[in-house]
Amino acid sequence: MDALPAELVVQIVEFACTDGGHTACALRATSKYLCRASEPFRFYTVALRNPKQSPCFLEAFKDSSQLARASARHLFIAIYKENAQVGNLILQSISRTIETLTCVLREPDDKPLRRTTFPRLAALTLVYHEYTARLFSRLGPFPDTPTLPRLRDLHIAHRRPALVFRAHVSLDWFARRAGGALVRARVSGVELDDAWVLMLQDILARRPVRYLPPVPAGLARYVVELCHVPDAQMVEELRALQRWAKQEGVVEFLLSPWRSRAHMTPGDWEAEWLAVQRGAVRPRVERLDDDADEQA
Repeated sequence: MDALPAELVVQIVEFACTDGGHTACALRATSKYLCRASEPFRFYTVALRNPKQSPCFLEAFKDSSQLARASARHLFIAIYKENAQVGNLILQSISRTIETLTCVLREPDDKPLRRTTFPRLAALTLVYHEYTARLFSRLGPFPDTPTLPRLRDLHIAHRRPALVFRAHVSLDWFARRAGGALVRARVSGVELDDAWVLMLQDILARRPVRYLPPVPAGLARYVVELCHVPDAQMVEELRALQRWAKQEGVVEFLLSPWRSRAHMTPGDWEAEWLAVQRGAVRPRVERLDDDADEQA
């Protein structure tokens, strides 16, 4: 390794540190040379699936060098009741540098995400195990300054089936924090019936709907992932909605193949996140770039 050009070593180490932190830890223990070489990428990707990992990470992060702390770019974290306080401190500690975040909320408390400013965050995936209607009803006025100014890709997933109303309201709260930068939005775990299909048309057309805010002005794509297999009539209605959206030039509507996420564990979400970080799959969840693959 010592014989390799320094530029090549940097590229190798950077690529190796995309597995949630395991390789970064191993490199630091291998030799002094690799420990120094990996310092700028020490927290490049971090995966905290187990609540017991959170205190250890926070301590290591606080005790690390400024160079290492500045390397935090991609975080996966599962927040349970027992690690909620530490998880909140982690989100606040890495908020200035993080660019992509996947957060699995085992408890319906998203206050840290709502109150913390993430100036560089470009992609956010938020997984709710319980619906948070009571929280959203107490939000109050939105701040004048966006807390997610660079957010372009937003994915709100519900473990339990959620009607369009619930899914859209939870998505809208974070969309309005994006300050007009949001381009692609996705809601998962959606349950549809005929009435909600018609309401989707109003949402996409940015027409006022009772209790439902329209999509943000700059949004280009709205993806719905159902939690059930739609019947033939609903499939045709949704395809008609897609054609209508294209003809009218409103927000592009995509129907992702149905998928039940009710039994997905934090480990399953971590595996999906890691596949994206490693480049093993195209980032269909965090970054919705697959036009053909996502259409029904």
